[in-house]
Amino acid sequence: MIEDYFEFLKKVAGSEPSVKKFRLIREFIGVKKGFIRFVVELRDDSELLVFEYIDSSMHKIDYSYHWQDKEVDNKRMIKTRVRLI
Repeated sequence: MIEDYFEFLKKVAGSEPSVKKFRLIREFIGVKKGFIRFVVELRDDSELLVFEYIDSSMHKIDYSYHWQDKEVDNKRMIKTRVRLI
């Protein structure tokens, strides 16, 4: 189930019309837990950084969604959502 969910996330992120580029940073799929971290570059050159850590019941243990400008000298955060364990 974890693998199916991560494949779904990658498929949606990679096929969304507003996404210019998808980059998988790291993925771990275990029997009881798994995590995925990826970045999508959007058409307006901003970036969305995604991290999800889930258990085999598909409950999110931890997550982070971070949207920022792509400007190298001005990495202005647009919006972030983080849940700490």
